[in-house]
Amino acid sequence: MSDSPYSATRRASSTHHGGHLGLGLEVAKAAAMAGAEVILAGRSPERLEESRRDVNRVATGSPAATVLLDLSSFASVRLATTLLHEKWDALDVLVNNAGVMAIDEATGEDGYELTMTINHLSPVLLSAGVLDLLERGHHPRLSFTSSLLHWTSRLKPGLLGELHSPYHRWAAYAHSKAANLAVALDMDRRARAAHSPVTVLCAHPGVASTHLGHEGSGLTNSLLRTLVAPLTPSAERGSRSLVDAALSHRYSGGSFVGPRWLLAGPSHIARPSPFVARPRFQREVLERTLALVGAEFY
Repeated sequence: MSDSPYSATRRASSTHHGGHLGLGLEVAKAAAMAGAEVILAGRSPERLEESRRDVNRVATGSPAATVLLDLSSFASVRLATTLLHEKWDALDVLVNNAGVMAIDEATGEDGYELTMTINHLSPVLLSAGVLDLLERGHHPRLSFTSSLLHWTSRLKPGLLGELHSPYHRWAAYAHSKAANLAVALDMDRRARAAHSPVTVLCAHPGVASTHLGHEGSGLTNSLLRTLVAPLTPSAERGSRSLVDAALSHRYSGGSFVGPRWLLAGPSHIARPSPFVARPRFQREVLERTLALVGAEFY
């Protein structure tokens, strides 16, 4: 192990673009510098290989590994789960850092709204699929990534995954981030009741300069690409809360971790919106999610 404040033996970082862009890559680097064996997950073999080399340049332990994973497809998630079981007998940390924001209207391969599929449904399916590996890990931690925009969501659990008409790209993103936070809080509650060793947390980065929001064709997407991105903190600075939630033991299960000064700064305990903070809402979102993806969690 290094002299880093973080320590572990295995890591898994998961986003639509995998651990090879933005915040996911920065979390992977932090884990590698701590001596962890990092598993990068993503849909592009070429970008995964580039990121594997980036991570290995700072690694103090075993070289990074890669797993192909396309979060727009439940079949891809299940295949990745199978591969993880074939290659590893335990995981210490799983970081769900799904990555699409304000994309154009679309549905995923399984018929659900694409933002919700990538940002929420598939990460929950992956998490449930490797739960046994986490249970065999060393102080295992399961982390989800939310956003301050969850405060604007009034998600109806019964409509989770539905493509709303008219479609609003920012509402779709906010709903997915509210769902991320809700399931993290209820998952940790279930894990505690089951006397599980797995700690479940959620984090948000505040504001960071990443690829998010660049993919859509709307006016706000153009503004993000040309005006907002150059003025926001780097992905490395924005990843602080995610790194602390996933790799340190400063925060207990059920914590929501974010920047101290709302959009930036060192990590601290953030406050969920009153809407998402309701235990009944959290329970209903998790139950609906598990039903849609065909999975169980305690």
